Amino acid sequence: MLITLPLASVFPLLRSREWLLVVMVVYGIGHGANMGTFTLMLIDVMGLKSLAPLLGTSCFCNGIGLFLIGPLIGESRIYWVCILKVLLLLLLLLLLLLLLLLLL
Repeated sequence: MLITLPLASVFPLLRSREWLLVVMVVYGIGHGANMGTFTLMLIDVMGLKSLAPLLGTSCFCNGIGLFLIGPLIGESRIYWVCILKVLLLLLLLLLLLLLLLLLL
């Protein structure tokens, strides 16, 4: 997330195809590493039995967040960095809340 968030905020500012390709490759590697590490962490913390519900809930929340954030970024290009950070923070807090509820 430390790699992908700043790179995602650079996408609309790029005009050159070469730089867009470089940023997309680095973003893809960072996002893939993040998802792989996240899945391993879920197995380690919660066990293999609860992997499917947790991963499903996580992907569902991620999908809802991406569905809501897409039009906001397109609509307000000036303020899109602030909106992106706030919505990602809210999504992270929701995931942490769901994880705590599953632990109890």
